[in-house]
Amino acid sequence: TGLPANRLQRWWNLDASGISQVNLVFNYLGTDVNGVEGRYRAYTINGGSANLVPTLINRDLNTASVSGLNTFSDITLAEGPINFENLKGRIRTPSNRGADRVLVSLTDDSGNVRYAVSNNVGYYRFLGVETWKNYTIRLLSKKYTFLPPERTIEFVDFAPDQNFVSTDH
Repeated sequence: TGLPANRLQRWWNLDASGISQVNLVFNYLGTDVNGVEGRYRAYTINGGSANLVPTLINRDLNTASVSGLNTFSDITLAEGPINFENLKGRIRTPSNRGADRVLVSLTDDSGNVRYAVSNNVGYYRFLGVETWKNYTIRLLSKKYTFLPPERTIEFVDFAPDQNFVSTDH
């Protein structure tokens, strides 16, 4: 119980005779992934119940790292809970000044739109944006020009700021 439906098509059995704590790296095949790989986390299975374990996923190498593991049982990888983070950035002019009053729209894959306006030094932010989804960011201003005026991103956990520079002013 407690194991998400989107999970890796493999598992490992850990037996740690005489070991009290360990750091592990699990290798898996990309073809074993169901769902969103970036959301994958390790789960230990004890007595039929799944327990989430802090995990660092490397999608390029198809590895999952777990540090300080002290529960030794079956373990697998599955999608972790949805995270919500702030999507933010700065909009600047070519002379590195903040571009103020730029309307910023954020559109998800379902067509839902949110809006923010850059402040007097060019910063904008959207609070509580769901990670591991694709979004389109569009900029609109009567004062500044942006080429291109939009960008599509995959918003991941701990994502870097989404910064823009105008072509004029």
